[in-house]
Amino acid sequence: MCCPSKGNALKYHVGMMFSTKDQDHDRSITRHCSHLDKGGWWYNRCGKANLNGQYLVDETTKNSGMYWSTWEGFKHLVKGAEMKIREHGARVSIAANQ
Repeated sequence: MCCPSKGNALKYHVGMMFSTKDQDHDRSITRHCSHLDKGGWWYNRCGKANLNGQYLVDETTKNSGMYWSTWEGFKHLVKGAEMKIREHGARVSIAANQ
């Protein structure tokens, strides 16, 4: 499970192709999610998470900044994020001194 303390906002996006402003691969018929959210992502019918949106200070709109909906909702913008990718089924080893 992703990010247990912040919820799994990626679950909604499982199996989706990566969409960009010039490659619309989301399932939304009426919207171009990457254009709306101003960042590439694995959009379904737009999203519940977008860590590739613009960095904004003003939390007035969902569709422009970085957000993770299962944390504090759509209007709470994320100030920073890290995405770490590993091979499916890879074993994770944590150093004792960390």
